[in-house]
Amino acid sequence: MNAKKYLGLLVGKCFKKSIIFESIPNYSDNTFAIYQEFLKRGYAKKYYLIWCIEDNDVAVYKKGGLVHWNPSQRKTLTEKIRNYIYYSNRVCIISCNRFIKKERDELAINLTHGSPLKNVKGFYRTPDYYDYIVAQSDAFIDKTDDSSYQKKKRALGFPRNDVFSKPRKDINKLLSTKDVKYIVWYPTYRKHKNGLQTGSKNALPILHNIENASIVNQVARENDVIIILKPHFAQDVTEIKDLHLSNIRIIDDSFFKEHSITSYEFLHGCDALLTDYSSVYYDYTLSDHPIGAVWEDIEDFRKSPGFDMDIDFWMKGAEKIYTCQDLCEFIQRIADGKDILAKERREIRDLANYSTDGKNSERVVDFIVKEAKL
Repeated sequence: MNAKKYLGLLVGKCFKKSIIFESIPNYSDNTFAIYQEFLKRGYAKKYYLIWCIEDNDVAVYKKGGLVHWNPSQRKTLTEKIRNYIYYSNRVCIISCNRFIKKERDELAINLTHGSPLKNVKGFYRTPDYYDYIVAQSDAFIDKTDDSSYQKKKRALGFPRNDVFSKPRKDINKLLSTKDVKYIVWYPTYRKHKNGLQTGSKNALPILHNIENASIVNQVARENDVIIILKPHFAQDVTEIKDLHLSNIRIIDDSFFKEHSITSYEFLHGCDALLTDYSSVYYDYTLSDHPIGAVWEDIEDFRKSPGFDMDIDFWMKGAEKIYTCQDLCEFIQRIADGKDILAKERREIRDLANYSTDGKNSERVVDFIVKEAKL
């Protein structure tokens, strides 16, 4: 027996096994919901629960004995030994953004971070060494990513969406406001930080000039509506970050840390969603609140990158917004409590989501425990 194999066996006998978690940003998305379910079931007592990070952001979340692991941080002997223990003793990899290389027979499962509307071919492919891919519902089994091995895809529902079955956060109380309605705007990316441009030439639809932004802001202010705009984390926001308007507020992921709330808890607490060709549309149907789809550049997106789904059918539960005037009218309807596409939205909700029971995390963890033999 060679020394490396002997050392691996020794580590296996002397230390707990490891379960590796990953997401971008850290402590978020489907993976974080799964981590919380593992914690709830007491797995921190039997396993090292390891969050794989790319940076030194290790002070954000320390509950439950979570261990932070930066594979590239191997400066001291202690770090080298610690990383070896975590790396060599893992029994499961759970990720939704980056792919962590399998080295042995550990289970690797990709929870993904959204269901497709746009064409994903050539953009997103789970490596063949991953054992399973989780789909939001049966409708996406053959659309989840560009992988060919459909037998490894499982429709179990997205764990992050369990929040929509729980009591809503009071956003007015959270942000110290009174009697205002909140519209959260989650656009898909158009100009990636790495230089990739998708669809439109504008970084953001409708608000790509100060005149439109001022008109929308005025209508929102007059109707006691606040629009919280959160660009995609990969979005180039250089063109819009200097907008300083009273009722249109631009946030990033630090907003959620500051207010001790997750992105999806915040979504659930808002009165309406604005989006476009983003998978958050499918998720938000579970909230049973109005959705506006900003389609100013729909024809550009039809050409490039195109759509994997029948966009006109799947997005029939959202009001289509093509112009600044359309957006102002949507804001007015939200202020007045009007929900004009509730029936259509609920039809899509039931097609796009495996279940509305709020037990996706339980289902996925049950599946992982069985397949990884935990």
